[in-house]
Amino acid sequence: MTARLITVVRADLPIGAHTPQAMHAMRTFVRAHPTIEAEHDKTSGVFAVLSIANQGELLLLMNRASDYNIAYSEFVEPDLDNAVTAATFEPSAAARWLTRHLQTLRLAAVAQSPDSLPRHI
Repeated sequence: MTARLITVVRADLPIGAHTPQAMHAMRTFVRAHPTIEAEHDKTSGVFAVLSIANQGELLLLMNRASDYNIAYSEFVEPDLDNAVTAATFEPSAAARWLTRHLQTLRLAAVAQSPDSLPRHI
């Protein structure tokens, strides 16, 4: 099975925040785990972006990752009162197992008109 670098983003974030938060989390992971990311880039290069209900669920997922020695990095957003908004997990069978219950992130903004999107997008 193809190894995927897995980013998990909170579903309860405002429309337009999901993609930037996912990118921040991935960049944080790359800086914290350059060897893992370099190997992933050479062997797979596949990414998955999944959603989780809220910050409490994300924190629980990160705690479980620690329990199973799964490398991850979280992103804390200063503009959202220093909330944890997303986390990226190593491309491993253990990380895939840990996140198996999560769904692929679906962007609600795609179905909306451009006028309904925040102006900073």
